[in-house]
Amino acid sequence: MFFGSMEVFVINSYIIYKINSYIIYKIVKKKQNKKLLTYLKYVELTNNFRQDLELNRKFHEMCKAKKRDSVVCSNRQKIGERHETSEYCNTCLDKPRIYLGDYFSKYHKMKKFET
Repeated sequence: MFFGSMEVFVINSYIIYKINSYIIYKIVKKKQNKKLLTYLKYVELTNNFRQDLELNRKFHEMCKAKKRDSVVCSNRQKIGERHETSEYCNTCLDKPRIYLGDYFSKYHKMKKFET
């Protein structure tokens, strides 16, 4: 009698475990898929947004502020390649620090720039 009921308990607990693990698996899979899709949409939006906004022929206003690294010609990976400037483009969203002249036009005309 005792072993018969013990067998029923074990089988029932196994069935409940399988059902719960399947439900949890579905929830986790749905969340992971959702996060992946939103990240892909974020990458698409940021890439397209930069391309549409900053490579167009808008009037870009230059302002002065505290010195920071130049976006175009500064490279912290190599010794002596770090360049600071106080000029920045006020029209662009990320307010990049850019030297006036060639670097300014290089930043606004090219997607990827190298010195």
